[in-house]
Amino acid sequence: MKSNYSTYLYFRAFVKKWLKDNGKTQNWLALELQVEDGTISKYLGNDFRIAPFEKQLQISDIIEVDYLEILQKGKDIIDGEPIKTIKILSEHQNLVSKFKNPEKAKEINEDLLILESIDLHGYEEVHDIIKMKLKRKTEAIKKRPAANGND
Repeated sequence: MKSNYSTYLYFRAFVKKWLKDNGKTQNWLALELQVEDGTISKYLGNDFRIAPFEKQLQISDIIEVDYLEILQKGKDIIDGEPIKTIKILSEHQNLVSKFKNPEKAKEINEDLLILESIDLHGYEEVHDIIKMKLKRKTEAIKKRPAANGND
């Protein structure tokens, strides 16, 4: 039973991605498959039920992707997600740990996250201000004469 479940997770992941990438909706798929919208929601939603194998083959035909290719690409989607997330988290942890005050860095990151959720443009403005200030500071440091002649 577990292998059927895993296989269906691959199928489900690929079909959801295919619909998104191709600008198609679950409603479109329901019409093509000649079933009710709720049926597709049950096949692809969070509280899903496994679509019968015949329906999976029909979906494969509708989206014109070989069933075995769907499973392989779905497996790649599922297997790739945790690795990508772990890599990003690791890079971020490494970056924050380099700050002299990691708690302040964390607090600033949380503030930026809130700002981004409220107003992406405001977030971009803050980023531009930081870059401009860094440029000025860097230029000022370059213009300063060395205190003891050593660089």
